[in-house]
Amino acid sequence: METIAPTVERLRHGYGHDAPERSRTANRVAYRTLSAFEAMHRKGQIYDCHLMAAVKLEGHYRGARGAKVGNGEGSSAGEHLECPEIYHWQMLAEAWHQVRPREEQALTMLIEGKGNVEYVGRLLSIHKDRGRAGAIGRELVTGGLECLATYWGFRQRREP
Repeated sequence: METIAPTVERLRHGYGHDAPERSRTANRVAYRTLSAFEAMHRKGQIYDCHLMAAVKLEGHYRGARGAKVGNGEGSSAGEHLECPEIYHWQMLAEAWHQVRPREEQALTMLIEGKGNVEYVGRLLSIHKDRGRAGAIGRELVTGGLECLATYWGFRQRREP
């Protein structure tokens, strides 16, 4: 039986992977790599509304760069347009207007897969301590996702 698996080192370091899935049609076991946002959601660091905002942001980010993005059941909202990249660029620009510049940098780094939350915190702050850098990275990512979740209507605004 064929196995498609991450290396032993990646599993040992705890990089996010789904449990292996077995397929009825193919005789193999396959792992799926989790995105940084899915890993944060599994750890309880972000809520469901934040994950939905992250998925939407990631779709617009990839669509703006020419990738065909959809909801898995056909076409997405911008695919029926003549130039869907422009639609995704516009949606991405609106999203970036909702967040602060450092939150934009943190979200971009996680979408591009340049590291985990702790690495983002180290690059965007003066703290090199593991705990503080992780906390700063989580704060930047959660703050940005909170703004986007409220903007896109995934989280209802609280009345003062």
